[in-house]
Amino acid sequence: EKSDVSIHIKDNGPGMSEDVQKRLFEPFFTTKNRGTGLGLAIVHKILENHMAQISVRSAVGQGSEFIITFKAAKA
Repeated sequence: EKSDVSIHIKDNGPGMSEDVQKRLFEPFFTTKNRGTGLGLAIVHKILENHMAQISVRSAVGQGSEFIITFKAAKA
């Protein structure tokens, strides 16, 4: 039996509040002074179109971890 594949990308940056995490994949949402706020929204949509998921785990002062999960192909 095949299982899902997950990619974990982790940093030790400033982390994110729960409020920021809830809005992270919304188009035009950004915490930066510059930029469009489209990057993660586009990534989310591309992965969704490929039957994959992206999620985030983060805490202020403890860094962030993005998890991308691809479903196993059916035989």
